[in-house]
Amino acid sequence: MVCKLGILNRVGLQKLPEIFRDYRTWQDWNSTLTYDEKKHLAAFTPEILKGREIQCETWNYTTGDLQKRATNDKVNLFKILCDKSLGAQEKAGAYRELLRQYGMALEVSEVVDGKRVWTPVEGRVRAVGVWDTVGSLGMPRMPFFHYQSSRSDDEARFADCYVDPNIDYAFHALALDEWRTSFGPTLWFLGEDNNNTQLRQVWFPGNHGNVGGGWPDQQIATISLAWMADQLTSLGVEFSRPEMNRLFKWVNPGVEVREWGMGKIYNPKGLTTWPDYLCMPCRTIPPRKPGMYTPDENTRKNHHRSMEFVHPCVRFRYQYNGKGLDDDGQWSCRALTENGYISKKQNVLIQKRPSQESCATTPFRSLLGNIIPYYEGSNNPDADLPSPRVRTHHPYNDELMVIREANTRLAWQTKENQYELLEEYVGLWERMFMKINEDLLQQQMTVQRQTNFNNWSRVDTNILTWLGGDKTENSLLQAPW
Repeated sequence: MVCKLGILNRVGLQKLPEIFRDYRTWQDWNSTLTYDEKKHLAAFTPEILKGREIQCETWNYTTGDLQKRATNDKVNLFKILCDKSLGAQEKAGAYRELLRQYGMALEVSEVVDGKRVWTPVEGRVRAVGVWDTVGSLGMPRMPFFHYQSSRSDDEARFADCYVDPNIDYAFHALALDEWRTSFGPTLWFLGEDNNNTQLRQVWFPGNHGNVGGGWPDQQIATISLAWMADQLTSLGVEFSRPEMNRLFKWVNPGVEVREWGMGKIYNPKGLTTWPDYLCMPCRTIPPRKPGMYTPDENTRKNHHRSMEFVHPCVRFRYQYNGKGLDDDGQWSCRALTENGYISKKQNVLIQKRPSQESCATTPFRSLLGNIIPYYEGSNNPDADLPSPRVRTHHPYNDELMVIREANTRLAWQTKENQYELLEEYVGLWERMFMKINEDLLQQQMTVQRQTNFNNWSRVDTNILTWLGGDKTENSLLQAPW
C-alpha cells in the first residue's frame, strides 16, 4: 500500500483503517457495484476537506458546498476504481491524487515552468525482511464457536501476494515443519511486470515459532536471524559486531547446546491446533508444500516466480539424523520428502551471498556489486580504487567458521524435475554464529566431563570411606594425581 499510495501524513494516518479497506477491496469493485458512502471511500470526509481549505486559506466554501464537493469527488473516484480497463497503477494514481487534494498525503514541491507544483511522495521501499508470514494474523477462527467477534478476518488479510515493483529487495524466512492450517504460509511472488525486486525466500527446519523465535530453544531462530542479517548487510545495513556476538552467545538457562542445525524443533500445542485435530482426527495432517504454492488458490500455473531456496542446515539435519518435533524420533523433513523432493548436485552456481574476504583490500561481494570494506582504525578509503569502499563492522576472519568453497551446489528436486529448490549459500554472520556455536558446544562438553568426573570421584570416595573409614578418604584426597 505504501508503494502504490505513497506516504500518509498526520491527517492521513487518522484515516488509515478506511484507506486500507479501500486499497484491500477495490480490486473487486466493478461497474455493477453501487456506491455506498458508508463502505466506499469513507476517508474523504467534508471535515477533512474543510481542514485543507483552512490550511490553504481559501474559505469560500460553505458546509453544504464542502459536502457536495466531497460526494462528487468520491463518486468520480469510485467510477475510476470500478473501471476494469484501467490498470492497478492508474487506479492507485487517481486515489493518491485525491489523497493529496484532501491534504492526507506527504508532498514534495518542484518548480515547473516558473510555478511551484506539489506532488505526493512516491512510496519506495529499499528492503523488506519478514519471518514466516502466515495468512491468519492473531487468533484463528474456530468453526465450533458460536460467538463471532465484531472484527472481520478481512481486516487483516493481504491485498495480494505480489511484491510491488517499488520494493527493491524482499527477504522471507519460512518454516518447513509448521502444519497448522490456520498458520499457512503467505509466500511472495513476482508479477510479470516486476523486473526490479530481488526476491529471496528460504526454508528452514522447525515450526512458525522456531524460525521466527519464541520457544526456549532459540538455536534455529538464531540461524534465520543470522541469514537475515547477511541479506541486509549486503545492502549496506551495518550491524554491531559486539552486539551480534552477544546475541549469538546467548543460551536460555536449561537449554542444551547442540550442533549447528540440530537445535530442538517444537510441535505446536494449544488452542491453535484444535481445528486441525477436530477436522482430521483419523489421518495425518499434511505438511507444507515448498515450491508448490501459487498466487491464487484457483490457479494451477506452476511457473510462477517465488524465488524459493532451502537453507543448508536442512540438509545437515536430514543427513545426520537430527531429531524430530519435540525430539521424538528422527527428523524426516516431511515438507520435502512427502512432496517428492530428493537432494541432487547441481553444477550451475547461483548468485552468491555476501562473504568475508581474507583482507580489507579485496572486494566484498554484495547484491549491489563489489565493494571494499575497511575496518575501524584503518586508513580512510581511497577514492581512486575501482570499487567503492565502505566502513564496516563485520566480524574478523578469526571469528568465522572456515568453509571450503564447493564447485557445485545441491538442490532439492522432485523425481519428474517439475519442481526445483536450490540450496542457499552460507553468509558472513552465519559463519560467525557457526563458529560461536561450535565453541559453546566444546565448552558444554568440557563442563559435562568435569561434572561427570566430580560425580565419579564423589561416588568412589564414598565407597572407600564405607570400606576403610575417614583415614582412607583422607589419603585418597591427598594422593597426587
